[in-house]
Amino acid sequence: MKKITIMMLLFVAAIGFSQEQVKMLGNDNPVIFEQQRTEVNQTTIMPNNAAPVTDIALLGNNNPTYLAACTEENPNDGTFENGFNCSSASAFMTANDITVAADENFTLTNITASIFANGGITNVDVNYYDDAAGLPGALIGSQASATIDNQTVIGNNFGFDVNEVEMSVTPFVFNGQAGSSSTYWIELSVTDGGATGSVFWVVTSSTMEGNPSAQFDAAWGIPDPLMDGVYIWEGDCDPIGGGGGACQEENPNDGTFENGFNCSSASAFMTANDVTVAAGEDFELTNITASIFANGGITNVDVNYYDDAAGLPGNLIGSQASATIDNQTVIGNNFGFDVNEIELTVTPFTFAGQAGSPTTYWVELSVTDGGATGSVFWVVTSSTMVGNPSAQFDAAWGIPDPLMDGVYIWEGNCNPLGVSDNALAGFSYYPNPVTDVLSLKAASNIEAVSIYNLLGQEVLRSEVGATTSDINLSGIATGAYVLKVTVNGQTGTYKILKN
Repeated sequence: MKKITIMMLLFVAAIGFSQEQVKMLGNDNPVIFEQQRTEVNQTTIMPNNAAPVTDIALLGNNNPTYLAACTEENPNDGTFENGFNCSSASAFMTANDITVAADENFTLTNITASIFANGGITNVDVNYYDDAAGLPGALIGSQASATIDNQTVIGNNFGFDVNEVEMSVTPFVFNGQAGSSSTYWIELSVTDGGATGSVFWVVTSSTMEGNPSAQFDAAWGIPDPLMDGVYIWEGDCDPIGGGGGACQEENPNDGTFENGFNCSSASAFMTANDVTVAAGEDFELTNITASIFANGGITNVDVNYYDDAAGLPGNLIGSQASATIDNQTVIGNNFGFDVNEIELTVTPFTFAGQAGSPTTYWVELSVTDGGATGSVFWVVTSSTMVGNPSAQFDAAWGIPDPLMDGVYIWEGNCNPLGVSDNALAGFSYYPNPVTDVLSLKAASNIEAVSIYNLLGQEVLRSEVGATTSDINLSGIATGAYVLKVTVNGQTGTYKILKN
């Protein structure tokens, strides 16, 4: 059977392009996450008449990153001139291409399509293909029963209603490549309300995005090189590699080395300093520099990470024994102790941010000196402060001196939140990357959690019903996944890495 289109009643018009109507994938209105930088007015104690230090770098992207909702659209022209078979009851299939801009990835979240059918649309399955010389190639992902958010009859032709169908899909990442655009294909398998099998994807000759519509009839081909499907692809464009940029937060030495808080591994005391993650970003910590009072050098540093509890360290959310000491240099002395500037490399640890407001975490160092004397102190200063003062544990966490902040540099990468703009206020997850257990925390009730691989396949689902939960991921393979969380009826999506 070769009848694959609706009989055309209109003469095929020549192709015309409307630059005002056709939107290509890319950042039309980029949101720019820029470096945040604050200068502190030095009015607190400054011993020995030391010069004020105002060069305080806060977490943020030194090289601005672009992340934006973006769409690709081939619009209706109002004539509904033809259609290609996309019925779930037929062996025929129709697919339209999607173009991912050079140097970007595209995460698809929503589809709008115009469909000829009577009795409405009851189900849409979605299949994703790579490109094979201008035609659909290998199947790379699929989703059964996309969520139909809305459908409206916007016209009719050939005795069929034209249904504009708006759908939400499980976020699916189409990977781009450096230097050139990438093509993929999306096929819709549609069931009409009457289950008649008479279902056709509207095509038009008035505009074209990328390639013409492709149809499967024993093999994929182009039935009419003048015809392209009517659709809108919606989602998020982000630079290849997650859109991250190197960034740091620093509270610098002022040269006086005026005081120190106990951070010895041989002591019950603990000292922690806070790290502030900018709104709309995650921060992946990779390096730490700290100034430490100790004699005989530093032989070991363990690192512990905490969430924030009203301006103090809260729950332990991660740790690393024996961070790599890349370098240590004696840069001064006071109180009979050398001041050791130590540079550490840590296993990358992601502090999850949130949309709309910054997020605070805490980093504690447990340090062993070369003489194993237990006399080890983290240098603190009153000349500058970033975020909160240093916290110390002495039976409980507290602030021993509200004027004192630790001397440190946190270095790593700032990445836009998750895989889309769809992030939930008050929700956090850690650690990321995760090895076994992913911990979730929300201000309101977490209803459900799903994890999808990048082919859009659900690999784990959990009904939670609480504000905190631990999800065991030990049974899933290493790789990148999409975390989908529902809190009080609102859904957020996030990208996680499984080690």
